[in-house]
Amino acid sequence: MKRDHPALSVHVVSFTDATLITLSWNHLLFDTLGLQSFLQAWQAVLNNRDDEVPTFVPFEEDPIADMAANADPRDYSLYELTLTGIWFFLFILGYIYEILVHSKEATHMVCFPKEWVENLRKCAMAERLAKGLPVGEEFLSYGDVLLAFWCKTVLPAQRLRPRQPIHIHNAMNMRGLVEQLPIPDKVAYVGNAVLSCSTLTTMVDINSMSVSDLAGRIRESLTQQRAASQVKSMVAWAYNGGGRMSMSGVWNQLIVGWSNWARAKLYDVDFSLAVVKPGLPIDGRRSKIGRPSLIMSWVNANGISVRNGGALIGRDSNGDWWLGAGWTMRAEAWAAVEEALSKS
Repeated sequence: MKRDHPALSVHVVSFTDATLITLSWNHLLFDTLGLQSFLQAWQAVLNNRDDEVPTFVPFEEDPIADMAANADPRDYSLYELTLTGIWFFLFILGYIYEILVHSKEATHMVCFPKEWVENLRKCAMAERLAKGLPVGEEFLSYGDVLLAFWCKTVLPAQRLRPRQPIHIHNAMNMRGLVEQLPIPDKVAYVGNAVLSCSTLTTMVDINSMSVSDLAGRIRESLTQQRAASQVKSMVAWAYNGGGRMSMSGVWNQLIVGWSNWARAKLYDVDFSLAVVKPGLPIDGRRSKIGRPSLIMSWVNANGISVRNGGALIGRDSNGDWWLGAGWTMRAEAWAAVEEALSKS
């Protein structure tokens, strides 16, 4: 914030067959649904529908701070596992050790084909029904099964010790979960309204559980922690850190960070009115005119290594799912990941 860098920048480069639009923003400005509100306003103005521009919540209003002031952090389900003092220090040392010992890292993006994803989810829910869950309670989202599959793919590839604690951080947006933050349709809260839904497990469990079992654990965590009372206590817990990162779990855990952007529907953004002429013939296009054909995400952490984390961008016009170009981990593990993907 002390540097002369814009909070948001837009860079457009046009070619004869495509246009590249680059959006760069500080995460202090907004999260993915904040970005969705910005793009919604942009499209509304472009289409001369100013009445569809969502009402902006002024920066001087802070519904999240008000939420924190009126909730008890001790009500958070993982409050007793908060890492403080020497345990938090050891957690940081462990992360540094990982970076020093496995200094080579590599970043890749991954495409999950439409038919494969549909079959993965269908089989996972069928397995839950076969294990006795009542009809209706077997539900798993696409994000649930893809996160479970990805954990079962990338973690064994890193040859972690069997008892290695794993902490799955699943980004959870507060909009629509509490009355202070409505669904971003008519009202736009342009800011960070994201918490981390935690699933605590170990490599033993990761290896022994099926995709449906692990996805079920992730779904259970979401169901519990997205309750309004839990959301408010989690906000109070985070504010209770006094500006320091709040962390729960055990000191020697490995963090897996997952952010599902599908809710923002970025592939549905429509800039067709800005198109002067089509860059490609209609018959040879993967996407509609003015719609994104590919979306890539990248995190600039100012030199800090951010491993085992990334964003599920969503479904493209073909129905394929994309894990954005920001999944970084030990370089030597990618060969095993590619082999596992080829067999799945």
